[in-house]
Amino acid sequence: MRILLTRAATPRDRLLAERHGVELVAKPLIDIQFPDEAHIPDAPAFAFTSVNAVEGFLRLRPATDLDGKRVYAVGSVTAAALPPHTRVSPGRTGAEMAAWMLEAGETGPVCHPTGDRRRPELARLLGDAGVQVLEPIVYFNLPPTLIELPSEPVDAVVFMSPSAVERFLELGWDRRLPVPYAAIGPTTAAALGNRPVLVAPEADLDRLIELLKVEV
Repeated sequence: MRILLTRAATPRDRLLAERHGVELVAKPLIDIQFPDEAHIPDAPAFAFTSVNAVEGFLRLRPATDLDGKRVYAVGSVTAAALPPHTRVSPGRTGAEMAAWMLEAGETGPVCHPTGDRRRPELARLLGDAGVQVLEPIVYFNLPPTLIELPSEPVDAVVFMSPSAVERFLELGWDRRLPVPYAAIGPTTAAALGNRPVLVAPEADLDRLIELLKVEV
């Protein structure tokens, strides 16, 4: 099986593909860039909804700045680089995490490091409940300078973020790659509209490849 991965492949991705006996064809549809400087306000609580947000934060602030803070994360992969006291949301979207935080009694203010193309759900839901949310930009989603379709056919396309889906559709690749689509989570799947899409049971490429091997 040949799988088109719409972001850059990491060494871990390559090891997973080898273990599963599949071939990854990486065609990054977004270019993640991190600022050298950014003001990250202090707050009693921090919420992270992506791995890129964690990396962007840690490039600008030491992990020790989270000591004594209430730290929330969507998914174990996002939480992996955060302090051990991080609370991992049982939900898989920003909206689900916001509801969970409110149920846990979070009153804020909450600092939500994010990208420049952030989804509004977490800030909106917390804000509607009277919780102040601060959203410093710690990374940028930029289109790659040059991107071409794979030279050989692929059996499936994997999306790891809504931004990659948006770029895929802007390029018109949905018309040129009529193959099964798979998404890392429900928010990414929703960006595909009414197109059929498989959704990973957990926000991890390993589980997504397992799903594709069964369904495709």
